[in-house]
Amino acid sequence: LQLDDMAHHLLLEEFPGSRVFLRKTAAGHTVFEGTVRSWKGVGRFVLGLPGRIKVIAPEPFKDYIQKKVGEF
Repeated sequence: LQLDDMAHHLLLEEFPGSRVFLRKTAAGHTVFEGTVRSWKGVGRFVLGLPGRIKVIAPEPFKDYIQKKVGEF
């Protein structure tokens, strides 16, 4: 996940243990790259911050998000 500053700060506030899975890219973007137990929690986080998080990978998670958006 590529996070803007607000999403980055909210992630750290809600999930302090996620800090070890965050890195900065050469372009200055914050990226979360870690393993999650279920798409539900991270999906809720992503969908709750529209336009602030870019789902880069994996494809099954992109499909999950697309399905949830289609349910609206």
